[in-house]
Amino acid sequence: MDQIADAKVRRLADKQGIPCVEVEAHTSGGAELLAYIALNGATKGYRLLEVVHNDAHYETDWFDNNLHQAKREFAGTDTDERSVLQAVLAVEGVSAGIDRLLSESNR
Repeated sequence: MDQIADAKVRRLADKQGIPCVEVEAHTSGGAELLAYIALNGATKGYRLLEVVHNDAHYETDWFDNNLHQAKREFAGTDTDERSVLQAVLAVEGVSAGIDRLLSESNR
C-alpha cells in the first residue's frame, strides 16, 4: 500500500448505527480513501470501522450511475487497515478534528 500523503476530516457519519467521522485520505500513489473512524470505548482510542476507495467523479456520480462504481471496498489486510488508521491519525489535526466532531455529536 502507498503511504498516506494527506488527510482531512470531512464530516460526521454513521456506520451501522455507530457514530463515526469520515476522513478523506490521499496516498502518495494518487488514490483517495475514505476512512470511517469511531471511538473505541474499551481502549479510549480509535477504531477503524471501514475503509473504501473513493473514485467518485462529482460531475457524473451525483445521481445513481450504474456505469461507474464511485466507492469500492478497500481490499487490504488487517495489517493494511491498521496502517491506514495509524497513518491517518498521524496527520496533524486529524485526531483533534475527530474528537471535536464526535464530542459535538454527543451534546
